[in-house]
Amino acid sequence: MLSLASLERIAALDEGARTVTVEAGARLESVDAYLLARGFGLPIGSGDARTTAGGWASMGGAGPASLRHGLFIDNVRELEYVTWEGVLRRCGRAHEPRVFQRLLGGAGRYGVLVRLMLDILPGDKREPRLLRTSVSARGLEDFVRGTLARVQEPDDARMALGVYAEGGTATRRWGWGRFSTYRDVPLRSLGLLTRAWTQGTWTGARRIAGWGSRGVGRVRAGLWLVGGLLHPRLASIHDVEQLPVGACDGVGLLVPAEHYGELLLAVFPLLRRACADQGDAVLRVTVLPVRSGMLGQGDSSRRYCELVFQSGAGLASQVAERTAGVGAELDVACARYEARRFPEPTAPREPSPLHEVDLLSRDAQHPPAPAAPRGLRLVD
Repeated sequence: MLSLASLERIAALDEGARTVTVEAGARLESVDAYLLARGFGLPIGSGDARTTAGGWASMGGAGPASLRHGLFIDNVRELEYVTWEGVLRRCGRAHEPRVFQRLLGGAGRYGVLVRLMLDILPGDKREPRLLRTSVSARGLEDFVRGTLARVQEPDDARMALGVYAEGGTATRRWGWGRFSTYRDVPLRSLGLLTRAWTQGTWTGARRIAGWGSRGVGRVRAGLWLVGGLLHPRLASIHDVEQLPVGACDGVGLLVPAEHYGELLLAVFPLLRRACADQGDAVLRVTVLPVRSGMLGQGDSSRRYCELVFQSGAGLASQVAERTAGVGAELDVACARYEARRFPEPTAPREPSPLHEVDLLSRDAQHPPAPAAPRGLRLVD
């Protein structure tokens, strides 16, 4: 086992170049707090306090701001890594770009990330200057119809995300969802009071969820669901980043925006069946619009959507155990709609019998570097 827990330093801040250099084990929450004190922030943050810079870069890293700023890996400028032969190397956008792209989103298959240079943005991410507008829906088909245009063309929104949940019994089911977009508004004192009241309730539920252990997964899932559906109308960038995306063991998919609705309608019933087999009553999905130059192989105009499916009893583990059933059907749906499956940064690193593709398309003329030695596992 290889642990990166001791590589947690913030090495350098270059305000002129608008970059911060951090070690791979640095938690993004700590990096953002460091930057906040100096008038900057990360373009893409994480709502999970356990997420590290190296882990987020290995998985791609989407957030509510991804419709403007892309994935976390779109904001990595350079990195240092160790090959599986033990050689320390450096690559970046302008230096060894093919190796750079192979490492980002590669889930640790092509080397160990040890240091990253990240883009930063000026401003105070804690200022309450975003106004939420939402569309609500009852039932999965209504949710897809109501969100399709917002996923494909989010207009001038600064941040966006949706949450849909469904539960109940075999004879009586319920489903409800909300998709929210956030736009800039002037600061108002009344808005500050409104935000203070709503934010107190919302963050309380989220903190309790974070304190829970895996033994009370359904309690945690319920609290994170409340936080995702009932977020405040007036919020800061930091507030929206804290909305639940990867709290539980989940299944993540990245799909071109034009196939978003078809994939969601095809996959949700499959995963709902996996939940029902384990007696888990509630399945939910988080929807994040994404515009990424890394995913588009240099074309930053093409839009994508990240879907993260979660339950209270470890959804990814349930799917991995059903390669002949739900898992195989999931792979077929992903192939049909050009979707890419990935594990969440907080999901277990145990080997899965399912085929999980790399986040980025790989160039056939530049084969991947040797994979990790057998039996070696990364711990961020």
